[in-house]
Amino acid sequence: MLIVEPVAYPTVRTLSSLCLFVIKDLLISYVHSLPASNKSTLPDALFVISPFDPLPSQCVQELINLLAEKKQLDITLLSVLIHTHLTSIDLSPLIQNAKQLIKPKLFQLITSRCTELLHLTLGMSCNMMGGKLVLNTLISNNKVLRTLIVSNFRPIDEVISRISIMRYLTTLDLSNSQLSDDGVTLLTSQEPPLPDLTSLNVSNTQITSYGMQLIFSNFISLLDLNLSQLDLTVPFVNLKPHRLTSLTLLNTDILPDNLYSLLLAVLQVQHLELYPYHNSFIDRDWLWDVLAALPDITYFSTYRSSLKLANSFTKRLEYLSLPCTLSRISAPLMCTLFPSLQHLNLDDCKITDGANSPGIAWNTTELISLSLAGATFSQTDHTSSAEQEMLTFIGSFGNLEKLDISRTDIFTFILMDLLRRTSVFKLTHLTLHSCDKLNKDIIKFLTELAYTCTHQCCVDLSYCFNVKKSDLELFRDSLKQAIPPVQHGLSVKWL
Repeated sequence: MLIVEPVAYPTVRTLSSLCLFVIKDLLISYVHSLPASNKSTLPDALFVISPFDPLPSQCVQELINLLAEKKQLDITLLSVLIHTHLTSIDLSPLIQNAKQLIKPKLFQLITSRCTELLHLTLGMSCNMMGGKLVLNTLISNNKVLRTLIVSNFRPIDEVISRISIMRYLTTLDLSNSQLSDDGVTLLTSQEPPLPDLTSLNVSNTQITSYGMQLIFSNFISLLDLNLSQLDLTVPFVNLKPHRLTSLTLLNTDILPDNLYSLLLAVLQVQHLELYPYHNSFIDRDWLWDVLAALPDITYFSTYRSSLKLANSFTKRLEYLSLPCTLSRISAPLMCTLFPSLQHLNLDDCKITDGANSPGIAWNTTELISLSLAGATFSQTDHTSSAEQEMLTFIGSFGNLEKLDISRTDIFTFILMDLLRRTSVFKLTHLTLHSCDKLNKDIIKFLTELAYTCTHQCCVDLSYCFNVKKSDLELFRDSLKQAIPPVQHGLSVKWL
């Protein structure tokens, strides 16, 4: 089945999106058919029985997002959609498209009806009508909430004491708020403090080294911690070991000694994103020696590569991300050193040593996802171009399912060679975002390819400005009129 799906406003929709539009129209028709007296009392009703009650939480959320985007959402429609069996709701889309609905009545509606709510995203909506009132009402009516996201909330310390008694929380996001060390003290004031909490995001807040140590000392069940964009320049004092399995440090201002202590305290970590604000010590021997002591790590992302990286992780690594605009990376060597690698991100790297480099034993059968967005390739000899080097390199991975070569200077004839191999590659996603050197000839080739493609492959051509929407519409029409109809093919996205 061929699906041509533009990114912005689809003219040919997938079955799921088509169903969503039908349900939206039915909902609007249903509400319009109600007597005026019933409409006015809907928002105040404790319970409402409607034909839309069986809708699962995900479908209700998609309808809210769609109605908000189309500027059709009002409190009456929400009153019909929000039913007692909802388990999750995200109010952040209302900030962009329906600010007029961010009123106490909306939160009263949610907290009075949604007694089974497990996941709630408030975001900046709390700022618009008083977060203390929202959380007081929420806590008094809901005893089972598992996920609470109140990012971008100011001030946060006023409501932390209320959050601290939500005993069943497993995920808490307080990022981009004014959370301070005093707030962390309040958050840990109960005994035991949030005993089920496994994921905490305090990125871009005002907490310091002291607050971070409080987190380590009190949240003993924590597995996932985001400390991005924090100031951790005050020396740690007796940092306790922790059972964390995921740690994120993006643009974190941290002392080298603190980083050393932190990594030694999380020896069970499996997922590590390491982008310290001062990256001059990222290649120091002591850092790589510490990394070598992490026996379970399978996901690693940092600024640059180093041969010491190979000695640190050997054959364990499954996900490796080394986005960088300066490093020169030997990609074949990387794949040889990490035979278990499944996901490789080399965005914006300068890649040396082409696929035909002598002495390289390839072990790349595991790789299923490769991202080369903005990457450049150096020529190994004078007989091949950098683009051909890219094609040869990609062609060495026989089991790729996802490939991103967006923002590269790939030419149409090179890409045609690549697409001819899709049946071998088993590609399901090919991203060509902002490839300015592609032209309409690629559309003609896609038309031919759609007849022989034996699996569904989504091709993203958004922001390829030499490929016009009219060319893609001709592509779509030619396949719609095909005899016999195309049974397999490509899903094409564009803006």
